[in-house]
Amino acid sequence: MTQTSEGMVVRYALSAPSDSFAFADKDIIRDQWRVTTPGLKLSDGVVTGDGPISGFELMITPDLAEVDRVYVGLSRTGNGFVLYGPGLKGEGISTTLRAEIDGASVAVPSSDAIDGYVFVGPKDYVADYGDALVIAPPQLASELDQSIRNEFAGSRAFYRSRLGIAPTLKPVLVVSVDSPGPSAFRGTSRIRASYPYVSKEKDGGPLKRRCRPSSGMRPSICGTVTACTTGTEIRPPGCMKVPPSMPQSRGRSPAAACRKIKLAPG
Repeated sequence: MTQTSEGMVVRYALSAPSDSFAFADKDIIRDQWRVTTPGLKLSDGVVTGDGPISGFELMITPDLAEVDRVYVGLSRTGNGFVLYGPGLKGEGISTTLRAEIDGASVAVPSSDAIDGYVFVGPKDYVADYGDALVIAPPQLASELDQSIRNEFAGSRAFYRSRLGIAPTLKPVLVVSVDSPGPSAFRGTSRIRASYPYVSKEKDGGPLKRRCRPSSGMRPSICGTVTACTTGTEIRPPGCMKVPPSMPQSRGRSPAAACRKIKLAPG
């Protein structure tokens, strides 16, 4: 993939010719995705043509809106972009994603970009604090910029103190003031979590701390945690349950999925 002033150009090279190429994730809005290879077209998440396809070029520009419960394919942060890697995976085939950048640009992460969000943009947007990265455009208001960095540092110190361990992966915070809206908030559990999550082996069984790279679960700050299929709500000092009015996620009821559990010592 290559960055342009308008977005990202992604060039696919298939291991063998195919009559079509289907994207694995059907829930991505691809209104701003355009196949620029002559004779090919993209429709309903499938690239087709008049004959076998051995490769194609895809132009992706930022989503025109950020809507609830849909992963944003491409968003802008200053002169850089944040791309949703899993949206580029092919159905039933192994897919890798590599960034072609110049000396003034950077890709974060530099590998395994297909597995999560990846930032591609100016190298000077990235500040390395040793235990974490912060990516922010220079036009961000200084007061807001410093406040975000301080809060991020405080949250990292808090979890290290409570858990007694360091994260296994370096956390990355990307700051943007270029959202098209209308959503006022955007969050995702599709991250590579650096801390253990809590699971119950079986009804009545012991609780154990385990590590799972794709988990979005977070440890409690008061000894209990409300575990839900839609996420984990942490509220000091009583670790209140997620209210039943919380929106459902993919048809699952959080009221049925949530339960209050206690962390096992150690």
